[in-house]
Amino acid sequence: MNLGYNIFKYAAKEISHSAFWAWVLECTTSEDPAHKAPRDLGLAFLKKIGCDNFGKVKEVCTEHCPKGLKIPGRKARFDIHVAFDSGKALVIENKVTAPMNKNQLKDYHEYGKTNDAQFVFLNLGYWYNYKVPSDWERLSAEDVRDIFDATDFKSHPLLNDYYNWLNARINDWAKIRHQLWNPNIDPEELSELLFYPIGQWQFIKKIFSDCTGQATRGVNSSGVSFTEYDFFLLPNDHPLKKSFPEYLTYRIDTMVAPYLQIKQYLHFRKMAKQKWLDMTEEELKKRQSVNYEILKGIWDEAVIEVSNHNPDFNLRVSPSTGNGPYSKVLQWFYIGIDSKEDSKLNAPLDLKKWIPRLHKTFIQKLKQHGWPIEEGQLPHSKQGS
Repeated sequence: MNLGYNIFKYAAKEISHSAFWAWVLECTTSEDPAHKAPRDLGLAFLKKIGCDNFGKVKEVCTEHCPKGLKIPGRKARFDIHVAFDSGKALVIENKVTAPMNKNQLKDYHEYGKTNDAQFVFLNLGYWYNYKVPSDWERLSAEDVRDIFDATDFKSHPLLNDYYNWLNARINDWAKIRHQLWNPNIDPEELSELLFYPIGQWQFIKKIFSDCTGQATRGVNSSGVSFTEYDFFLLPNDHPLKKSFPEYLTYRIDTMVAPYLQIKQYLHFRKMAKQKWLDMTEEELKKRQSVNYEILKGIWDEAVIEVSNHNPDFNLRVSPSTGNGPYSKVLQWFYIGIDSKEDSKLNAPLDLKKWIPRLHKTFIQKLKQHGWPIEEGQLPHSKQGS
């Protein structure tokens, strides 16, 4: 992102962007000709989210701590709070880079039930699978760009800088999406793209675009981002939960090189504390081991079948090593560009071609072996697994 002398290169924190939008919304009350561009932008913003009939802006606050809102473990505050002369209010939760606290919007939603408030989730970062209450307004970076495009923002240097910063972000995301599947991509660039959450997310979502499952983000023990695609987990109240307590997932992570692995995961210590399950740690560990051997055998069958039926099958599979205390790996696929015959690396386009076929065959064989795959299809909560 080369923005030249753009002030928003240095505005990495949410509070900086909250200040910008608070100023824009406050300018809707100004009659100063110098504020015409931000005033028009603020009015266009309010119209976009359905607040153009709320009356005149009375007060704008950032880091607002409302009375009556208590959130356990931290101080409750809204990124932006706008009070109107009609008595209505607007609350904006602003995200730029940080992941969203899964309970945050729910807490705010409870506050809104007893207050005449409209809530908006303003996500200026990449849009992952954020779960936003249905009655919230949602604005993506692309939506905000459209709001700018509906106004004469270029007449104001600060607004112009903000638009250029926002547009550069969106273009960078598109470039990542394109480069991941570029057969001529530089190997080092590919590794770098798959080190970051956006590259991992786009990689996973593209490979499993026709599959039933749920993509999730996380951070490994070294502080490095990973992305998973979960495709099997029985609900907690399922009658077969004791027989199939684990969840199954594909995970893209980075060590020496980026890799994709398929794994079985069961946090037996956490699960043993769930009274509804009524299983000890040892019972869960034993069940995990038994199921793993079955899963490994079924997966190997799937690989052999796809390989035998497709002479052009060219994935380089690696041994199922590197098990953790709660996870067991069925297969590794290292990701990279290397034409050497003895290389362990797989090009993204090859993985995109063959992983969905392997997955489909694996799912079919799991059903044949009595796994309740359809009942365990995600998305639903992974609590307790």
